[in-house]
Amino acid sequence: MSREKKFRVWDKESKEMIYANTLNYQRFLIDSCGNLCGIDLTTFTWMGILSAGRYEVQWEVGLKDKDGAEIYDGDIILYDDEFGKIEWCDESLMFVIVIDNFVNSLGEFFSRELEIIGNIHENLELLERKQ
Repeated sequence: MSREKKFRVWDKESKEMIYANTLNYQRFLIDSCGNLCGIDLTTFTWMGILSAGRYEVQWEVGLKDKDGAEIYDGDIILYDDEFGKIEWCDESLMFVIVIDNFVNSLGEFFSRELEIIGNIHENLELLERKQ
């Protein structure tokens, strides 16, 4: 049995986070080659493969925070009075939490101890003010 793969999309032009399961004028999906594709739901028109320059896909990591919210790549979290961000690590092929430039495996944390307080696109100031 496979689990549904959830993701959200950051639209760099409109500066808007779009959740793939949210009904709006566009519906996003990932094709079998990993490309982001779209459908215009107002006209039911296939939009084809969308520009990676405009859209950034952020995957759900498979954990929920202490309030039950799904954690995504790019989320800013609060852990033990420390701000960190969730990101993909190519070297270890897993999602990690970066706190004060230290990379930590998500496996080192209990998700009930993490709290999502924003994301790197809409709330970057949370990470910047710490520096």
